Amino acid sequence: TKKLGNVCAVGEYCTEEVADHTLALILILKQQLLDYHFQVQKDRSWAYDKINTPARLPAQVLGIIGFGRIGKAVASRAKSLGIEIIFLIEDEHSDETLDVKRVSLENLFETSNIASLHCNANPDSAPIFSRTSFNSLRKKPILINVARGSLIDECALADALDSGIVQGAALDVLNREPSKLEENCLVGRTNVVITPI
Repeated sequence: TKKLGNVCAVGEYCTEEVADHTLALILILKQQLLDYHFQVQKDRSWAYDKINTPARLPAQVLGIIGFGRIGKAVASRAKSLGIEIIFLIEDEHSDETLDVKRVSLENLFETSNIASLHCNANPDSAPIFSRTSFNSLRKKPILINVARGSLIDECALADALDSGIVQGAALDVLNREPSKLEENCLVGRTNVVITPI
């Protein structure tokens, strides 16, 4: 067998692509494109007035957890759509030239219509989105995770979706990869987007 070298994160890798993907996921959920898609494809119905009016993007607050290269690229894209940006970072070396507001995690939970994860995960730390934190949400946000699967308690997210605490979720990472998708509590939901990229 061949011995492989060290594995490490590459800081610049796919920054623009991940930011683009994040914005696409936000738009899919906030513009209710899944609802329209299933209405046409599954129900064979063409009734634009049967779905609630999509949210106006300039009225939305995007809370970004992790404000490194990808978080900033997402903020730049979202600001161009008129979305207000707030962010949380763990270190004090963040560049704030994007004219966005740094907040506490508690404030982010209380004020975000969209929460997007762009931070690293510590193997020993608890998920950022746990049952407790889901109960702290006030605006029934959508949740985006393009960072690490362990940042979200998937069973708690499923319960939050069922109870309406969270409107929808879009993930390109799961707790277990490759996942047994037939056993995953988030698969098969009309308000959840899961992509393998």
